[in-house]
Amino acid sequence: MSFIGPTYAVDGSLFPLIQSIQWPKTRDIVKNVKLHLKFSLTSAIAVDFVLSDEHASERAAFRTMIQPDQTYVLDRGYMEYQLVQDVDDRAAKVVVRAYNNIEVETVEELAIILPDAVKSQWSQVRDRIVRPKDPAYAHIRFRLVECTVGSTTYRLITNLYQLTTFQIILLYAYRWQIELIFRYLKHTMHGVHLITRHPTGIQNFFYALLLTALLHLRFKQRCLGEEGDNPPDSWSNEHGSSEQTSQTSDDVRRPTSHLAIARFFARLNDALTRFWKISKHWLHTLADNLSRPFTADVVRLLNKYAV
Repeated sequence: MSFIGPTYAVDGSLFPLIQSIQWPKTRDIVKNVKLHLKFSLTSAIAVDFVLSDEHASERAAFRTMIQPDQTYVLDRGYMEYQLVQDVDDRAAKVVVRAYNNIEVETVEELAIILPDAVKSQWSQVRDRIVRPKDPAYAHIRFRLVECTVGSTTYRLITNLYQLTTFQIILLYAYRWQIELIFRYLKHTMHGVHLITRHPTGIQNFFYALLLTALLHLRFKQRCLGEEGDNPPDSWSNEHGSSEQTSQTSDDVRRPTSHLAIARFFARLNDALTRFWKISKHWLHTLADNLSRPFTADVVRLLNKYAV
């Protein structure tokens, strides 16, 4: 991530209203609000959002977020040739999953660079420069990385050319973190239903929700730091546990059936879970101790539920 620079996953999710309201921009009566979230994959926190009615365009919301020298990772609901060009025109970078039925012409085949550990797990890997067959977009060039994992085929469009085939695929895999933050906001923090009946109140609700999540995260890291447990600043295995505790999958179709890949993801998961995830057990423990003096005993109790 430090090599790529500021990198964000962007996606939208619906939040139901307790009672329908009239949305000011469209004057429509809406029962759901869509939160278009910008989630930093570099720092693992939500940094910005746009609110709209449930039928608003996700691509239009994303266009308001694009800034130069930033990289965006998107799911296939955002796939549009012109959007890729718009990101490029604004001096930004993108990795977006394409529909499997897109039709392109090959301009140049690129070398496929993968670690040996995944070559037996991934099939039909291809890396090339292409252009759309649609004459209206034939002037647009982009990189297309394709691979099949198990029974699922991924086709990834990007304007990142300095990364290897494996790095592009891995970067898209990190997009799943935004799905986890949506689940956390809705279910762990019980923010799934909106009780306010005014758009400004809804906006304030999400500001408060995201700020609370950020404060939880900062407090958790502070408690861990008081016992000498700090977020890693390099790839060194500071906690040393993943080598011993990582387990391979029994399903041979999964990449984690290979020990090297299982260890790699165990190392990622250990740091993410310990320093950037807030569990229900940790939140319940915090709530139970809010009336107590903040002592070393409370710190130890909270850290017990850090993972």
